[in-house]
Amino acid sequence: MTKLWLYMTSLLKYFIVILIVNGIMLYFFLNIVTLIIAGLLFLGMFGAAWTDMKERYDKKQKKKELRFAQRETANFAAAARHELEGFEQALSLTMREMRAHSIL
Repeated sequence: MTKLWLYMTSLLKYFIVILIVNGIMLYFFLNIVTLIIAGLLFLGMFGAAWTDMKERYDKKQKKKELRFAQRETANFAAAARHELEGFEQALSLTMREMRAHSIL
């Protein structure tokens, strides 16, 4: 569904650009060559939109993977922090017990 949305927005973008360019060309050169150029641009629009869609989809996927990796890193860091706090508590408890029994 995301790919379809990206493709349709790319098609719309290229269609608007073609309309603007050909509107300017028709204003200055009112002849059949402008219509031929418009037809060629219209045919090329589909391939350009497909390439644009692939690039945008890849960027979106990379952002999604980056967010996932950052979330996993944050979860790992939180777990490591809790582990370290537990180790420090156990160490301080052991040191206290050793002092209480005059071993240290």
